[in-house]
Amino acid sequence: MKKLLCVLLSVLISGILLCTSILPAYAVSPAEGENSTVLNASSGISPRLTNCSGATFSFGVTSSGDATFVVTYEGRAASFSYAKLTVQVQKKFLGLFWRDVDEWTGYCYDVSGRFYDSVPADGTGTYRALLTLEVYGTTGVTDVIEDTIDCKYS
Repeated sequence: MKKLLCVLLSVLISGILLCTSILPAYAVSPAEGENSTVLNASSGISPRLTNCSGATFSFGVTSSGDATFVVTYEGRAASFSYAKLTVQVQKKFLGLFWRDVDEWTGYCYDVSGRFYDSVPADGTGTYRALLTLEVYGTTGVTDVIEDTIDCKYS
C-alpha cells in the first residue's frame, strides 16, 4: 500500500511538472545587426516626440573591417532646431565585458537629416553601438531617442 501511494504521488507530481513546463513563454528581442527604428527601439516603447516624427538606426561591421552606422531622422519643421548624435562603439571581450572602441558626436541642422560614419573595428568579435539622438526644438523641449544594436564580425 505504501509503495502504491508513493507511485501515485510521483505520477501526480510528474504530471503537474509536465503541464507547467509545456506552457510557452515568449520574449521579444531585436535581431542582431539589423536596422532599428524609434518604434522598435530597445525599450520596446514608442516615446512621444515633439521635434521629431521618427528616426532609423543602423549599425554593422563591413567585410573590410569598418564598424559603420547610419542614422536618419525626420524633424518637425514647426519646432525643429538641430539634432545631435552620439555613438559609442564597443567590443565584447572575455565574453562578459564591453570595451570602448571609439566614440563619435555629430550635429545636423537640417529638418530631415542623416548621420553616417565608420570607425575601424578592432579585429573579429561582437560589437555594439550605443546610439543617442537628441533633437532640440525651438520651444526648449529636447527629444532623446536611444538605441543599442549588436553585431557579430568574423
